Amino acid sequence: MTTYDNHQMVFLNEGKNTTAYFALKKPKGLIIFVHGLGGHATTTWKDFPIIVKNFTEFNDYDVIFYGYSSLDSGASSNALLFYNSLKKFVIPPVEFLGIQREVLSSYEKIIIAAHSLGAVVTRRALLFANSEKAEWLSLCKMFLLAPAHKGSSLQGMVYEILPYILKVATTIYKYRHPVINDLEFDSVTLKSLKKESEKLLRKKKGDFTISAAVLWSLNDKVVLNEPFCMDVTPELEMEKDHMGVCKLDLGSYMKPFDELKKLMCYEESF
Repeated sequence: MTTYDNHQMVFLNEGKNTTAYFALKKPKGLIIFVHGLGGHATTTWKDFPIIVKNFTEFNDYDVIFYGYSSLDSGASSNALLFYNSLKKFVIPPVEFLGIQREVLSSYEKIIIAAHSLGAVVTRRALLFANSEKAEWLSLCKMFLLAPAHKGSSLQGMVYEILPYILKVATTIYKYRHPVINDLEFDSVTLKSLKKESEKLLRKKKGDFTISAAVLWSLNDKVVLNEPFCMDVTPELEMEKDHMGVCKLDLGSYMKPFDELKKLMCYEESF
């Protein structure tokens, strides 16, 4: 347990290495960070935990860095785990580790920032929420960084050029880690994600499926940079690659924070 000027850091028994920074005063919103394939709850985001503790923009936000075993289960299974955690996260805690605070009955806004596979996990989790008619779904906005919701551009190509022995090894690896298959261009997971989102949008019930902010890497050689349904036009990061695009670096790379601030402050989008 660590207390900072404006937040209390708490390790949560949800997911893997999930870390929360609860505001000491009444929070108006919640921000959740969701890492990608092989990522980590906090280190994926590099200096983001530092600015949460030190930048005034976060003073009235609860912030959760959610972690999960991204390689051990399929994308939809991880999405269901995340959704089960979301149902707990969206209720602002009044008391944590002996600290009492005044809270609203619910957050005014919920922002989910997701990198790579995290975009697939987040989209499916919100579809689960829609199926259960979760009242808090209307509060959610997505900020997606190098999202993998259109698949990987490398898997098929790499598999084709591998020698036979490595193809066997790769097949075994994919069997043990089904999420690899989920990220292929024509995977059932990605096709169903798109189909369900489009169906809801046609019925005017899918606003929650539209990402409010998207950040692509110009040098991304891992995922396919293609628009998803009715998402906003992406911002393009010119210097960072797939892994670097989400790693905020104080003093040298602040673009993810700049994009996040737009959602934190833009009241009309909620």
